[in-house]
Amino acid sequence: MLLIWVIREKPTGTSSKFANMTEQALHEFEDEHGVKFDKITKIPFGGDGTIAWRVERCVSLLPLYMIIRLLRPILELNPL
Repeated sequence: MLLIWVIREKPTGTSSKFANMTEQALHEFEDEHGVKFDKITKIPFGGDGTIAWRVERCVSLLPLYMIIRLLRPILELNPL
């Protein structure tokens, strides 16, 4: 049933729910394979809508996020 919903692009559960489930799956992977990730950062896709729409929105915002990440240390050293 879930597969059909995803294919038809019906709105699904909350983004934070999926982010939490993914984090849990990564911790299980660590335990099963004897590895440890340095850091897991959860970034829930904001807004309502299908997973495809949320992913597209998130990917479109990544360049802006990267610019802010790069400029933050410079701006902290040289306040406007």
